[in-house]
Amino acid sequence: NPDPANYPKTMGYRVFENNRSLRFLQLIGEKDRLSYEDFKRIKYDQQLPDSLAYPIRFEMLWDLKADDHPTLAPIITILQNWDRNAAIDNVGAAQFAIFYEYLREDILKRNESLYQTISTEKCLEALAYTQAYLIEHFGKLTIKLGDYQRHTRGKVNLPVSGIRDVIATMTSKPWENGRVRAHQGESYIMLAQYSDEGVEIETINAYGASSKPESPHYTDQMKMFVNKELKPMTLDKETIYQKAKKIYHPK
Repeated sequence: NPDPANYPKTMGYRVFENNRSLRFLQLIGEKDRLSYEDFKRIKYDQQLPDSLAYPIRFEMLWDLKADDHPTLAPIITILQNWDRNAAIDNVGAAQFAIFYEYLREDILKRNESLYQTISTEKCLEALAYTQAYLIEHFGKLTIKLGDYQRHTRGKVNLPVSGIRDVIATMTSKPWENGRVRAHQGESYIMLAQYSDEGVEIETINAYGASSKPESPHYTDQMKMFVNKELKPMTLDKETIYQKAKKIYHPK
């Protein structure tokens, strides 16, 4: 388990010092060897490391005293008590995502580098925005991530996990009624195991195998996707022909 302090630096930050890399090193450092199940658990991990390494630095958030900011005490308390996990049912992940995206967009609007430490005043501004946003759109502060972040296509609308810079990352775009929809991160997944007996393949698509709304395969993998489930897949021609629903010559 290498010491991040020994990593080379660039732009004032160590090149591997981001949340995904630090969390990955933490997980593989716990084991001498990885089983396939270990590998899948790491691949789907959505826990931030103990020490955050976002390009925007906001360490003062953890040191704020809620009693010193009574109007913001509820949102400060939620974030300071957050376990830094990005599961669907997690309370704190949505609140953090709103807080962080506000800071990120504010910096980008000014054409500044994201690699900076914000002021305490800017931190309080982002907290005020987050608290007001949650009250306006949800009527309360203690929402789960899945209440805020959705995986949608056609008539299918599901809660989805993940935030920016966890291993199984997910970023979103504004959608409707204060909610966001998954936009970038986890998508098509294929895992392969190789042995003397051949190859075993598991896959999942974020939506389905068709881009045509009238197809039964337009959204048929979405529920499995948000549940982090995989299905068997094969490249064996005989098996494919045997199990095919339809065989035809493309025109």
